[in-house]
This record gives sequence, structure tokens and C-alpha cells, in this order.
Amino acid sequence: MEEKLNVTYQDEHITIVDNFLNEETLKLVRDQTETLKMQKVELGDDKVYKFNSGLIYKSEHKYWSNKMPWNNNFQPFMEKLIEFISDGSTCLPQAQFDKITCMLHVYMSGAELSWHRDGALGGGAYSFYVHNEWKHTWGGNLMVADSETKVQYHGPLDGTSLEDMIGRDYGFRSRTWDLSTESKDTLTPGHGRYFAPVPNRLMITTGETTHKVERVDLSAGENSRRSLTGFFA
Repeated sequence: MEEKLNVTYQDEHITIVDNFLNEETLKLVRDQTETLKMQKVELGDDKVYKFNSGLIYKSEHKYWSNKMPWNNNFQPFMEKLIEFISDGSTCLPQAQFDKITCMLHVYMSGAELSWHRDGALGGGAYSFYVHNEWKHTWGGNLMVADSETKVQYHGPLDGTSLEDMIGRDYGFRSRTWDLSTESKDTLTPGHGRYFAPVPNRLMITTGETTHKVERVDLSAGENSRRSLTGFFA
């Protein structure tokens, strides 16, 4: 008997839904992921920049909900997502979003994404895990810091150009060498929670949530952490 959609966790910043798609639709989504042209993400992504982030890939094409129909098997997922958030019962701000993005992100063993917030990108973000299985020893958990954790972004000093810097599209720059400020931010108060990348799980977070993707353990081998990921704007 097929399990039904189940909201398994909810607070003011996080909504988790298990068994988000029925088996038939999930199969179609997974098959679509097999056909995508992927590109390697350089040293993290967007505002997150680290030399040891490992191998992360994302789909070359970004889909936008306001440009449907997409005429592919990601569209049923997006339609279900729009329907799910439409009644205002999730952690997202009480607003109608003009557009929602959708890309496939793949974390290979050894890959991780540093602490960050998505606030500069809109009302929040989601991840929908499409890998077939995930074991507790493989890492890759979404780590969410306590709500008192406030990671601050910093602009360049006067005379420093953002032109060639990561994060320039958001008006700030990441730091590569001097991480003392970021370290102080994330270690104050220095505790939080984890959420496992369970297959067919949808995780929604608000833009003010400080979070990271835990490094995928080497024991995962050729198994990758795969998710449809996007932002509400």
C-alpha cells in the first residue's frame, strides 16, 4: 500500500514533508534527472566559497515556475509544490510567490556546502531528495543552526571592486582566508539540529535560516546526494 504525503516536522522556519510524491510521479522525476546535462560547481556555489567543498554538480538549465509548461517530468513536481504551499500552512512567509526556481544538485562523496543563509535570494528555499536510498552512515545531513545564529555578510572595503568576486550579484563578498568573523557567528551559540536527506522528502526553510550541507562521507562511495533545489521569490 502506497504511503501518503506526511508533514513530519513543522516550526516557524522549517517544514518537512515525507512521501511527498506518489511512486509513479517520483519515478518520472528520477528518470528526468538521468537525462540532464550537468556542470561542476566551482568551490561551493553563489555566496558560499571554499577550496575544499568537494565535487558538487548542478544541472546546466534552471527552470522557473513562471515559465511553465516545461514539457518534462519535473513539471508534475513543481505543480505539486505550488499546490502544497498555496494554503499558507508552511513555514514560508504568507505571500504569493511570483516564481520558484528548480535545478538538480548533486553532492558526490566528500562534498559539502558551508554555513550560509538564503535570505538574499527571496522568501526561502526547498530541497527535494530524489536519490533512491540513503544510509545514516553516509552523512549529507542538512545542518540547521539555532535560530539565534546570525551569519552576517560583509561588503568590500572602500576601493575594493566586487566585479570579479563571488557573491557580487548579491552585493557582498565571501571571505576565503580570514574566516574569524564567520567562525564567531556560527559558533554563537554553537548548537542546532540535523535533518537527514531521506528519499522522497521535501524540506522547506525560510530565508533567515542559517544552515549547511554536511560533508557526504567517503563510505557513500559512488552513491550521490541528489536533490531538486530552488528558491521562492
